[in-house]
Amino acid sequence: MWITGPAATSSVLPGLRFKGLDYCSAGALPETEGITTVGEVATEGVSMPFVRITLSTDRPEPTRAAVGEGVRRALVSAIGVPQDDRFQIIDAQPASAFHVDRHFLDGDRRDPVVVEIRLTSGRTRDMKLALYQTIVANLSEVGVRPDDVVILLQESEREDWSLGGGKMQLLDEELIRKYGWSPPEA
Repeated sequence: MWITGPAATSSVLPGLRFKGLDYCSAGALPETEGITTVGEVATEGVSMPFVRITLSTDRPEPTRAAVGEGVRRALVSAIGVPQDDRFQIIDAQPASAFHVDRHFLDGDRRDPVVVEIRLTSGRTRDMKLALYQTIVANLSEVGVRPDDVVILLQESEREDWSLGGGKMQLLDEELIRKYGWSPPEA
C-alpha cells in the first residue's frame, strides 16, 4: 500500500528506502501512529510531481485557482502525494492559442484544460487511471466539462530532476537522509 500521513513525509522515492522499507505493502506497514494508506503500488512510489495546467483566459481567475486545487487534491488522494507538495504552473492562454482536434478519439472538446504532470516513475496502471478519473471528477465540480480535461502524464527517473542550483537533489544521499529517506542498499 502507498503510505501518506505523518509517518511518511509522504511517499517513497524509487530506488530509495523510507524508514527501512523499500515500499510498503499490506501487512508490511510500519507501526506508526497516523498512517493512512492510498491504493496498491507495485513498486516504490514517489512524491513531488511538477504540474503545468494550460487553460483559456476566458476562465476567470477563481476558476483557474480551483482547477489547480482540484488537480492537487487528486494527486494527494489518488497517488499519495503529500498535502503540501505543490509545484504547479497555471498558464492561461487566449482561446485562439488552442489548436486541439475537437473530436479526436470520439471526444467532444470545446474549451480544453490541459493538465501535464511530470513525476518520477513508480505508479501502476490502476493508480494512473484512478488519478485521471479523480482529476476529471474534481474539475467537473468547478465547472470543467469531463471531455475538456486532457491529461498528459510523463514519468522520469530521479536523475532527471534538478530542483534548483543545477543540482540533482534526488540523488544527494545527505539531503535525502535529511528528509527521512535513505539511499538504496548497494
